[in-house]
Amino acid sequence: MSTGARACIAVVAWLVTAAASRAQVDTLLIPLRHLSIEDGLSQGMVGSILQDRTGFMWFATKDGLNRYDGYSFMVFRHNPQDSTSVRDDHILKVFEDSKGLLWVGTNSGLDVFDPATEVFHHLPRIEGTSQDGGDLVCDVRSIAEDPSGNIWFNTGFNLYRVRPGATAAALLGFGTHAQR
Repeated sequence: MSTGARACIAVVAWLVTAAASRAQVDTLLIPLRHLSIEDGLSQGMVGSILQDRTGFMWFATKDGLNRYDGYSFMVFRHNPQDSTSVRDDHILKVFEDSKGLLWVGTNSGLDVFDPATEVFHHLPRIEGTSQDGGDLVCDVRSIAEDPSGNIWFNTGFNLYRVRPGATAAALLGFGTHAQR
């Protein structure tokens, strides 16, 4: 084969490869919008993100729980004069259960947010000492729900289960209690 034919084949092969790789790049270009404090996000460090069943996006930050509707943010912060506000501004985790309630893990315990009333219910702090004799850590880092409707969460090295039931109905208004 002549040098010219080899060069022609090489150019055609390069063009086919370039066209195919360009097509691949185009499929990877996804429109992306960066949201920041200029858009109303309360704080730039987001520890947890959730899209709830109604389409709202929830962002856990060190300065409150942020709800985003696609246009603007609503920030839920602790208010010492309001017992129905979130217990702590440092939000670590947000989780939606099968009933549509939001479980909010904070640096000082667990809250349940009812989106219908926009009220936070506080699970009582778990008192006691850890296995090494120190105070129990209350920062809720993970939350999950099992098929029976139990909510599981962890704080430090401890694992807890919140069971739905009638025995502690007054605790949150919808019957749950925590068990270590």
